[in-house]
Amino acid sequence: MDDPASYSLAILADGAQHATTVITIFAKLFAVLFFVVANGFFVGAEFALVSVRRTRLETRAAGGSHRAQAALRLINDPTFFISATQLGITIASLALGWVGEPTVAALLEPIAAAIAPPGRAAYIAHLFAIVIAFAAITFLHIVLGELMPKMFALERAEALALIVSRPLELFAKVFRPFTCGRL
Repeated sequence: MDDPASYSLAILADGAQHATTVITIFAKLFAVLFFVVANGFFVGAEFALVSVRRTRLETRAAGGSHRAQAALRLINDPTFFISATQLGITIASLALGWVGEPTVAALLEPIAAAIAPPGRAAYIAHLFAIVIAFAAITFLHIVLGELMPKMFALERAEALALIVSRPLELFAKVFRPFTCGRL
């Protein structure tokens, strides 16, 4: 690799590899955020539909609100919507763990490798990164994917029920074979 052209190509290839890695990490971080939000959607939907006042929805439905009609269809069949929300929560939670921990661990591993003792650096760095990543993903999942959506759904049950009913109804129909819904 004595000629300048080969050296330049090697640097460009390394830069392209680094750019691909950065893009991949950002895509995976976006996926982590997506799965946390998806989990929050299903948790919030479940709590909103369980706690919403039926009479308020009936009044809106009588006035022609399609969203209220969708919410009423769901709360009239709790087995259908609860099994759908639980399936959504399970899928989002599993996907979050599958994508989240390795992504955060990959981000933390260089830092951990810099402070780990020589010889066992890779092992200790990976172990350190896994523990921190697990804690970070668990925190995001519990706070943003569970607690906040529950509190919001309990405070604003009617508004949230109207927002989530149609998307949840579509999800429940698509995944009906995997839920307690009828075929």
